[in-house]
Amino acid sequence: MELAIRQRPSAVTVIGWIFLVAGALMILMGLQGIIIYSIVKPLATRAPQSLEQAKPLIWPFLLIGRYLGLLAILKILAGVIILITSIQFLKLRPWARVVLELCSWLGALIVIVFGTFLTIAWIATTTSLWRAGAELPGFIVVFVGIGALMASINVAVFVVPFAALIVFLRGKTVREAFKPAHTPVNPQES
Repeated sequence: MELAIRQRPSAVTVIGWIFLVAGALMILMGLQGIIIYSIVKPLATRAPQSLEQAKPLIWPFLLIGRYLGLLAILKILAGVIILITSIQFLKLRPWARVVLELCSWLGALIVIVFGTFLTIAWIATTTSLWRAGAELPGFIVVFVGIGALMASINVAVFVVPFAALIVFLRGKTVREAFKPAHTPVNPQES
């Protein structure tokens, strides 16, 4: 009996390489985050008292900075998982398609949650001057609104690639490429 060699569809190759590059970049960005954290952490412990007055304006950055080391390590781990999984995806391992789809859903969720956090932080930071009683020119309302709108647009722009990957990963071409060789593609072949 002759075994049929499965050809990898172009869609699988493109998706696999997108994830492979993304995984490698995540590892590099995680390493960069560790370097930044190692520089920023000692500075944060020696922060001047004047920083207390600025806390209402910079609280989002303080919150992110507090967990920057952990976020960097998680980014490296995610990058390694994506890198290894993308290699297995290119080898047409069925489990790899599922893992990459889950990573895409998780990535979209992270973008939405983090984008929402930054939008809320933008609004809170820019309006904190009003709460402090400062008189601001009328254009500041437009400034706050445009900033919130741009943050929302950024979320949409970054979610679209994840959505496209999910659509392709669930698409017929990719799903059929990951069916076992003995499974008939056409139900009438059985």
